[in-house]
Amino acid sequence: MINKINVYDIVRDNFRTLVHDSDGTRSDWDIALFVVVPAIASASLLYFKGVFGQTTGNVLITAFSIFAALLFNLLLLVYDIVKKSNNELTTTKARFLKQVYSNISYSVFISISLIAILLAYFVALASPKLVYVKYGLAFLVYALTANFLLTMLMILRRVHILLSKEFEPPNDSALKQ
Repeated sequence: MINKINVYDIVRDNFRTLVHDSDGTRSDWDIALFVVVPAIASASLLYFKGVFGQTTGNVLITAFSIFAALLFNLLLLVYDIVKKSNNELTTTKARFLKQVYSNISYSVFISISLIAILLAYFVALASPKLVYVKYGLAFLVYALTANFLLTMLMILRRVHILLSKEFEPPNDSALKQ
């Protein structure tokens, strides 16, 4: 029963895309960028700014709800591209599409997780007894939001690379005449 909602593969596949493009080995710099930098940024925000209010939380819930819906549509577009390409995909293009698919799936998961965390945050915000819970949830919101933004930039870059290759003229001598 729990396998129906198990997201381990989604998270694992996303982190497997954090590799060097040249040789496919794990990139410690990428892992630091996507894990350590958001943690440091959220700790800094919590220290200097503190927790956020209900209005900011409402805006975040709305934004992540919209992103989740749009990203689901993008998943379907990637699936459609792969399905229509069938056996015509080059190894590089197939690898990029798999990485984009993994990154988009992870972004949908982060969006849904952030919505749930924000709802829990509202409960903690209303109760003065849950001060530490409120700070812990605020830390998660800050860190996951930073991770989400970085992941979206990575998706944008990979889609840009994929599409820019499509706009290159074919290397065909018949077209030169």
